[in-house]
Amino acid sequence: MKCTALLLSAVILSSSAVCCTSSVQTVNASENSVYSGLEYKVNGSTAEITGCSSSITAIDIPEKINGVPVVKIGDNAFLGNTSLVAVTIPDSVKSAGIKAFSGCSSLRKITIGSGLESIGEYAFANCPSLEEFVVNTLNSTYRTSGNSLCSGSKLIAYAGNESAFVGSDITVIGKRAFFGKTHLVSVVIPKTVTEIEDYAFSGCVSLKSIEIPDSVKNIGSSCFFSCSQLESVKLSSSLTAIPESCFYSCTKLKHINIPDSVTETGDSAFLCCDALKSLYIPPSVTKIGSNALGMTYNIRSDKNEVITGFVLKSTGGSYAEKYAVSENMTFAVNGDVTSDGIVDATDASAVLTDYSVTSVGKDSEFSDIQKLSADYNSDGKIDATDASAVLTFYAASSVG
Repeated sequence: MKCTALLLSAVILSSSAVCCTSSVQTVNASENSVYSGLEYKVNGSTAEITGCSSSITAIDIPEKINGVPVVKIGDNAFLGNTSLVAVTIPDSVKSAGIKAFSGCSSLRKITIGSGLESIGEYAFANCPSLEEFVVNTLNSTYRTSGNSLCSGSKLIAYAGNESAFVGSDITVIGKRAFFGKTHLVSVVIPKTVTEIEDYAFSGCVSLKSIEIPDSVKNIGSSCFFSCSQLESVKLSSSLTAIPESCFYSCTKLKHINIPDSVTETGDSAFLCCDALKSLYIPPSVTKIGSNALGMTYNIRSDKNEVITGFVLKSTGGSYAEKYAVSENMTFAVNGDVTSDGIVDATDASAVLTDYSVTSVGKDSEFSDIQKLSADYNSDGKIDATDASAVLTFYAASSVG
């Protein structure tokens, strides 16, 4: 896989305001017909909306067209329509297709009737301006949490701007729930959430940091794909895997903790995270996928290679060490500041000595590799906490 920015499709169309219900245009039902700017086709005894005029900004879909009930919004019906601002879906409509509203960059409000029972994938992807869902209280499938769309306790599609607060009534953040929300800067996830599905935050190019609570046991593949401004991540201590392409192309990511509960990292999990110059992998990890750690794409050589200056950290003899050797990348034993192959009180003392020097404004006497080994908790600084952690590790290992 090569490093590529997420492509958020948009079609530049006219933006003059026309409401679909402003007049009635009588046209015989056919495969390709138009009714007040709405494109539709008749399937037997029902009608399906397939598109609309590029000049329309507000759509109030009718329950019937020429006496034929409208029951479906088709796949790609409004895909890439940059003029749409508001849409009202009547009670008669039972389904909205794949990518039905994807790429509607100006869309702000969607009103959903009582009859809607299914929504296709990517239906609201790349709708960065979406601020509000309104759902008929008689709808038995969908509801709102805040302004966002939900089905039961699953968040289906987020509606809002820079700051997101997921409701405590949510247990699952669904596929592509925040996909392409380019204005999103921060998100607060409550402890009620146990799962975050595939592509949930993919393409959130303004998101800077995120904390995933310990209640979350699973995160999906490509979950944070191409979150190009993401710098800091705190992962749940309940995770057992970092899935495929999870942080692919998070080019500014600098700090992330891999908890001891994790046993594997999927293919390309951290591919093209060019700012991530070091990463600690706990000894619990026994499987590392292809191009998962410390790799980036070199456009000149047209291949993936080790990030310049990258150092992989773990315990001696770990699977991570084997991975580092196989990929010809620098490896450091976490806490082994003296580089003698063991972690003991001597290393803790060295950390404290260096901390006493830097805390009064003097330069560290450690080499770059020593600094990475000394920063035991990988928080970007060397202090007494690291020394304490080294001693704790030494005490546990000497007993074991």
